[in-house]
Amino acid sequence: MNKEEIRQYMGPNVIDSVDTVQGLSSKLLRDVVNGVPRVGIGSESNVDDHIHALLDLLAWHHYLVSHGDKPEHRVELVIGRGPHTDAALPALRTLRSTHTGSPQVEILVESERDPVHFEADVGEAPTFNGAKPSDYAGYLNAWYSIAPTGIASEILDRSPDARRLRLYPQLSNPPGAGTWSLRLDGLQIGELGPTGGYLRVGKGELSSQRAVQTWHKINGGGEELPVNETSLDTAIGRISELVRELERVDGQLLDHGVPEHALESAVVRGEIQVTIGARRLSTLGDGQAKVAYGSQIPTLWAPEGGPRYLDALLRDGAVPWAVEMKVKAGGGYGAYLRHAIGQAVLYRHFLRTATPYQAWFDDCGLDRQAVRAAVLYPQPTPEVQRKIASRIGNLLLTASAFDVQVVTVDAGWLQ
Repeated sequence: MNKEEIRQYMGPNVIDSVDTVQGLSSKLLRDVVNGVPRVGIGSESNVDDHIHALLDLLAWHHYLVSHGDKPEHRVELVIGRGPHTDAALPALRTLRSTHTGSPQVEILVESERDPVHFEADVGEAPTFNGAKPSDYAGYLNAWYSIAPTGIASEILDRSPDARRLRLYPQLSNPPGAGTWSLRLDGLQIGELGPTGGYLRVGKGELSSQRAVQTWHKINGGGEELPVNETSLDTAIGRISELVRELERVDGQLLDHGVPEHALESAVVRGEIQVTIGARRLSTLGDGQAKVAYGSQIPTLWAPEGGPRYLDALLRDGAVPWAVEMKVKAGGGYGAYLRHAIGQAVLYRHFLRTATPYQAWFDDCGLDRQAVRAAVLYPQPTPEVQRKIASRIGNLLLTASAFDVQVVTVDAGWLQ
């Protein structure tokens, strides 16, 4: 059933208008039936829409309670069967199984048999020990056992902007010749191996037009600069020019149009400290100044799904922390941060159940079964904090039910 057909099934009192106060989108069909908050989502919706719908449904329940309503201690998510159902259900089962306390979550799925009806889903949360996790674990083990050499290493040794530069292992592929992704405050600016590579901004990277246009201007209008022993000095100079053009007056992270990448980069390299419960988390790199270890770890949310990349894996001793980072966007401090809770839960569940990752965790001195989850965002100004207090309160209720920590860091200009 598509959205309109779900609407007919749910009845005449369905609401699908945008609610900016609660951060509810027009994709959600919602109603309270006999005291039970219910959200419907059509067959045209993608996997992320399904996941967001469940988080939004829980937040709506908390909102109703906080405003004096007395809904049942149960919510229903109604799903029209479509091309993404089989990929969404494993993730929804993970969220349902890890949600504690009130309300109880029920998932109703359109049947595959005639006459069409809705059936309560009773499937178990997935575990991850198949071919894909084994492949990813192999890539992790291989990448983390090598170090950058040759030009890939030399460009950081010689660059005056090395503080902002990191080499990222391309973790969804085997190392091969050891070609690393080169990033500048998280913005991908090229690929380098022992004998060379290239610099390029924009292709394959969701970056601002300003960053792309700035690079083209610096590079004489060209998209790509080959890097080898002969052009190494030129490449280092072009990177420095790009930094000067994109640098903010306050000297903090570059204004290159992908602020979440900038935040992740600063956290992974230890420039922004993360503290949870008065304990400071450490990076996996142990002070390694060239490689962004612990960043973009590949995970799965469904056994047959595509890779999903964790922003950062930090540590408190042997305890790993799966950290999802957000910078205020279209969803503001409501839905955008709320949806990050679902991501953090799914990353954590994968890592806890992905048995092929055990050897990599052991090599890192980490307890895979102890993985915790956190959502991180820049600390708002006091004025903004006052305005969003109720939204953050709702966020904390939702996060607590999933055992997810919500933490802020001192990077206020990224708000």
